[in-house]
Amino acid sequence: MNKLIKKAAIIAMSGVLTFSMMPSISAKAAKKKLFVNKVYDTTTQVKGKTKKKYQVRVIIGKQTYKANASKTGNFSVKIPKQTAGESLIVKTYRKSGRRWKYYTKKKVSILAKTISVKKFSKTSKYIKGYARPKYKIKLTMNGKTYTKKAGSKTGYFAVKMKKAAGNATGTIKLYDTKGKYVKTYKIQAESDYTQNGKPYNGKVPGLSDPINVEDFNNRLNSTNTFKDNSIYYRYDITKSFSDVCSGYGRGSCGYISTYLGRSNNEESMWFTAKNGVTLYYMTFESGDLRNTPIPGPSNKAEIIKSGETVQIDPKFKDAEGHISRLAIKIVGYKNGKPVIMVSELL
Repeated sequence: MNKLIKKAAIIAMSGVLTFSMMPSISAKAAKKKLFVNKVYDTTTQVKGKTKKKYQVRVIIGKQTYKANASKTGNFSVKIPKQTAGESLIVKTYRKSGRRWKYYTKKKVSILAKTISVKKFSKTSKYIKGYARPKYKIKLTMNGKTYTKKAGSKTGYFAVKMKKAAGNATGTIKLYDTKGKYVKTYKIQAESDYTQNGKPYNGKVPGLSDPINVEDFNNRLNSTNTFKDNSIYYRYDITKSFSDVCSGYGRGSCGYISTYLGRSNNEESMWFTAKNGVTLYYMTFESGDLRNTPIPGPSNKAEIIKSGETVQIDPKFKDAEGHISRLAIKIVGYKNGKPVIMVSELL
């Protein structure tokens, strides 16, 4: 019995000695060193601290920006300004022979220095964006006031309104985490339309609004270069109002795709009158359509009634005398008024 007790004591003592001889690992040593300062949408240098002379790489999308940390571990990496709400990756590397060996990384959110409001349309009931984390947003739009607190991490906010933004100009008052007023910002919906590549805020013709055929035809006759004053709807090309002069009497005016359907093969073309329109058309043997008649109810134009499809064969001859293309003028009438005009060499 005494022998068994002594043997157990020896085993226990051996275990204690083995454990006490193992190297200790502190929690501090296990945590890798990388600190990154806050990055704002105005930031042009990512700063922070890591181990001395380590290489720091800032990755934004497919681009990588590099710099080496100083003897004290401080680093500063130049970057282009970023957009609030996006993020970047900071990676550090230690020198191992001739190569840099990966050490650690950190994902960093891009914060708004003050506030960044996302673009919104006239039909939108939401105002979204980014502010400093935990800042308070006080939005006033269309006579109503809404209050929202920005998120604690990225500063994201989304304010739902009772009424769509429309043409109203709104204001956002920003308050810091202590409730102190910071600044007031004005916001307005972005136009749903563009003209010449810029937002268009003027009056947009209605689908059934009549066009001035005589005026447009005069412009076709006098325009020698391509001019596009169309009003393009951002979200649906079929809702775009055409106003194009291409030269040689060619061009188009009105909501063409709404009222005119077109298809073709190598020999013929088919035209369809859509959405209650009646099409009047004339074909020509020359590609120069300047000073040619305007098709309509008062002349000898051919007619395509609403819902009908008509096959039209080319008459225009090329330099060798071969019939190859279709020179055509079309005017579409709805409720007795002209709504589209097409003058083209197809």
